[in-house]
Amino acid sequence: MLLSKLLPQDKVFNENLYAMAKVAHQSCQSLQTLASSTDAAQIEKLSADILGAKNESKGLFEAMTTALYKSFITPYDREDMQELATTLYKIPKRANKIKSRLMAYDVSAHRDRLMVFLNIALDQATALEEMIEDFNHHRMTKVHAIGQRIHELEDKSDDLLAQHLTALTDEHTNIKDFILMKNIFDLLEKMTDAFRDASDLAMRISLKHS
Repeated sequence: MLLSKLLPQDKVFNENLYAMAKVAHQSCQSLQTLASSTDAAQIEKLSADILGAKNESKGLFEAMTTALYKSFITPYDREDMQELATTLYKIPKRANKIKSRLMAYDVSAHRDRLMVFLNIALDQATALEEMIEDFNHHRMTKVHAIGQRIHELEDKSDDLLAQHLTALTDEHTNIKDFILMKNIFDLLEKMTDAFRDASDLAMRISLKHS
């Protein structure tokens, strides 16, 4: 029993990290579908799915923290793994915040712009899930290639944020709608930032241990 605690628990940590990446992907997929849907029943189900993803990710994060606390030796630096888990948890947490805004207000006039942003986030989510799987199997060349792709997508989201805010101003959007949409776009930007941050952490860890 003591020996098992002393040895690195790669499988436990790897499974938790991959599960968190998968949940992040699922939350983005549900958010994208919710934003494009006009079916009330489907929207309610997707809303529950997004909240469930956030809660599931929180449980995985807490399990990771407990495993890090109980393991005397970890496969990677304890602080790096904790930071990666924290960043992965931010994604479904922010997806749930965005969902709440979409549920509370009529944003149909801005749906096309939202969908472009959400498509980028979903591409990042797909890439990050693949990246964490490669990270777990020490396929470092793939990890770095996917990391570059996630960075490119995040750069696109930065450009989109500026374009969307400029368009809202040029269209003389009323102040209430402008504040609401700016808040939603800012949350989306923070979510895409979290994908970039998670990929950066995975690349940093892989470099330290390659």
